[in-house]
Amino acid sequence: MLRITTIVGGIILPALVSLNINSTLQVNDRVKNVIIWSTFSLSQIVAISAAIEEFFHYGERWRHYRRTVESLKSQGWQFSQLTSPYHNYTSHEQAFNLFAGHVEDIIQRDVEIYSTQVVQEKKEQQQSQDNCILMLNTKISNLQDKKEE
Repeated sequence: MLRITTIVGGIILPALVSLNINSTLQVNDRVKNVIIWSTFSLSQIVAISAAIEEFFHYGERWRHYRRTVESLKSQGWQFSQLTSPYHNYTSHEQAFNLFAGHVEDIIQRDVEIYSTQVVQEKKEQQQSQDNCILMLNTKISNLQDKKEE
């Protein structure tokens, strides 16, 4: 929903801005104020939506969970119909151990991928913070050097 808000708002905003109501349109003050405040409000909504989407990475996480859900559904249907890896079994009881193993593998893969992503994001955040601290320390040192001169 955040991405749709950002996209639709990003399309509508240039149109509102291009109206240039202060010089080209002959409208009363009330309409002018509505357009101005609508443009401002929409721009804030678009900016906030984009920031939240970027900060929480909802799109990436949704795709990751969607792949896992689809894999689990596929295993469930195959087990239910005793097809693909379960076609050699005549009953669900016989195939259950294989099914449980496949489901556990999917869940374990999901956890490993998620853990890897979280660790990577934390490393990137730490690297970014370290770079900012280094840059600030360099600026402080430069200021102190200039002050001593």
